[in-house]
Amino acid sequence: AAQLTYTSKLSQAIKDNTNFLRTHVPVIQSGVDTIRQDQDSAKHHRLLEWVSASEYPLQQSDIIKRRQGGTGQWFPDAPEVARWLKEPGTTLFCPGIPGAGKTMIAAIAIDHLLKLAQSSSRGVAYVYCNYKAQEEQDASSLLAAILKQLVQGRLSTVEHIERLHQKHASKGTKLSLDEIYKTLRDVLAHYPTVHVVIDALDESRFIPDIEDAFRGALRLEVQASEEDVKRFVAGQIFRLPRCIQRDPALQILLQEKIVDAVDDLRRAQPLDAAYREALQRIEGQLDNDRELAKRVLSWITFATRPLTTAEICRVLAVEPDKAEIDPESVYNSEDLVSVCAGLVVVDQESGVIRLVPYTTQEYFERIGDA
Repeated sequence: AAQLTYTSKLSQAIKDNTNFLRTHVPVIQSGVDTIRQDQDSAKHHRLLEWVSASEYPLQQSDIIKRRQGGTGQWFPDAPEVARWLKEPGTTLFCPGIPGAGKTMIAAIAIDHLLKLAQSSSRGVAYVYCNYKAQEEQDASSLLAAILKQLVQGRLSTVEHIERLHQKHASKGTKLSLDEIYKTLRDVLAHYPTVHVVIDALDESRFIPDIEDAFRGALRLEVQASEEDVKRFVAGQIFRLPRCIQRDPALQILLQEKIVDAVDDLRRAQPLDAAYREALQRIEGQLDNDRELAKRVLSWITFATRPLTTAEICRVLAVEPDKAEIDPESVYNSEDLVSVCAGLVVVDQESGVIRLVPYTTQEYFERIGDA
């Protein structure tokens, strides 16, 4: 009887352990899978950062969130864009005068492509060129940034990067242009279709005559439409004095006047007159604001690389006769933007403060040399 009791208890214990394992092994396996996925994700991140440290998706997020609802929709709806999306190997060239909103249109195009990619197998990559980063944005770095984004979009292609990393890691060497180009071709083979958007190509200055280079491409000029201008103004009414906010007729008049002013700017080439007018507005400010604006514009214009708001705010607080910066003297970025009469903007994601159109940079450099 004792033996039977022992055997019964043993059988029950085995049964209980079996049930325990049956219940908990999937949970344990799930935990192991999660750890493995986290490790793979960290590994992929390191590999992709090795290929390119660029953060164009951050710029994209920063630009597209400044879009006034409904503006720029004419671009993705244009027949030229439909043809570009449909016909393989087609290039769409989108010129426009300085300040026409080309960067915002690029962001709208990218946003449109990313949404299409969610329900298809197409690839999307993009680059925002920057006058201040000409030395860093050579052919190798631009192609590496495109390669990084396409591998991110299809992680099964990361093996192409792993092989290169194994080759270079022990030697401490970098990817060559030929290696980047070949790997990019290998990764492209995994996509049925890939669309690439490059904004502000003239700012990279690696093509001598951009108009000639794209002479055979589809062409769609970027210009601020009357409807877009009205939508934008309507979306900014809350920033204006209460007398305007309370008067619909005054709002309509304001919209019409701004539309007319935009038309005048479109016809005016070059834009020196517009920049002179902005400088006149700066000159009309209080002494402290006027001097602050001049210092801000000088630092942004002549800095050899893009400046963050944290950097420029501290630089402006430096006093030659003091060893340390007084925290009370450090400006905030809103103050800097407000005194510069619309000539500077802050990219919230990157924290970089910059001149609005690239030609503003050229104008200030030109008058600074005069």
